[in-house]
Order: sequence, then structure tokens, then C-alpha cells
Amino acid sequence: MLRQGSFLYQLCEWVVRLAYLHLLWVLFSLLGLVIFGVMPATVATYTVIRKWLRGDVDIPIFSTFFQTVKKEFFKANAFGLVLGTIAFVIYFDFILLQQVEGSVQSFIFASLLILVLLVSVMVVFLFPVYVHYEFSFFRYFQKAVLFGFVSPLYTLSILFSLIAVYYIFANIPGIFIFFGASLPAFIIMFLTNRVFLSVENRKQQLEHDE
Repeated sequence: MLRQGSFLYQLCEWVVRLAYLHLLWVLFSLLGLVIFGVMPATVATYTVIRKWLRGDVDIPIFSTFFQTVKKEFFKANAFGLVLGTIAFVIYFDFILLQQVEGSVQSFIFASLLILVLLVSVMVVFLFPVYVHYEFSFFRYFQKAVLFGFVSPLYTLSILFSLIAVYYIFANIPGIFIFFGASLPAFIIMFLTNRVFLSVENRKQQLEHDE
């Protein structure tokens, strides 16, 4: 019998929490017909995880998730529209790239790879930045890129962690069924939360020195 407070008990609690959170993500994504549901559900997922990491582990998960989806529905979908537009432009550029030859093609290809890198970093940090800070709409995109490059070790840690999770999902599909959205979000939020704390501590130190 598992004792409350033991490591195994806490591990089981986290497994249940993440499985339930993933279920909510799937449910609310489907309720939004996927196209209009994925972004609000993702924002709600990060919101719940952030609260957990900040010590609010006993929050009512469903009501917190539901209220966040309602509150952030339009703004989250606006983020989705921007990201979708960026993805389409990059895809279209790669299609056009096939019509170019020689050194020009190499230059454009290298430029697109850099753009893909920037966008990838932005997407990884966008949701954590959004649920943690209050900025104007387009400033979230700018800050997401900035946080990604100001802490390269954490960014690389996120990258390698997500690659590891991908291989786990690929080899054990059952884990993906139960944790496909919540586990990657937890890893990203856990590491980015450390970035935010580091930046905030440095800011407080500078203010104290002044």
C-alpha cells in the first residue's frame, strides 16, 4: 500500500494529473472542432501546469482549465492564426525554392533554415511566456524569441528532452495516448519556468545593487 507523501505516491499523483490534463486537452480541442479548440486548450494546459509548478497543486483542474479556455479563446486563436500564417509562408517559400538554382538557392535555403530555427524557438517559448507574463499581443512573439536565445542551455535542454519524448512516444504509442499533450507541455513549462525565475532573480539583483 502506498503511503501518502512517499516518492512513489507522489509519482502516481503526477501521472494521474498529467493523464487527466491530456484528456481535457483532447476533449476541449474536439469541442472547438480542433481548428478553434487546440490553441485555447493548449493555453489552458500550460496555465494549469504553471500553477502546479508554482505550488498550487490542489487547484480544481477542470474548472481552472474550463475558465481559462473561455477567457483566452479568442486571443489564443489569434495566436494560432499568426502561427498558421507564418507556417504557410515558410512552406510556400520552400516550394518556391525549388524554382531557384545555384548559389542563390543555397543562400535562400540557409536563410529559411535560420527562420525555421527562430520560429521553432518562438513556438516553444510562446505559451509559457503567455501564461506567465502580461504583454501586448505581438510583444509575446518577440519576448518568446528573446527568452529562447538568452538562455541557450535551457533551450537546448528543451530540444533534447522533446526529442527523447518523441522517441518514447514513437516506440510506446500507449504513452502518447495518455500523455501526448501534457507531458511535452510539462517539460517545456518546467524548464522555461526556471528561465523566468533566473531572469527575475537577476532583475531583482540589479535593482538591489542600484
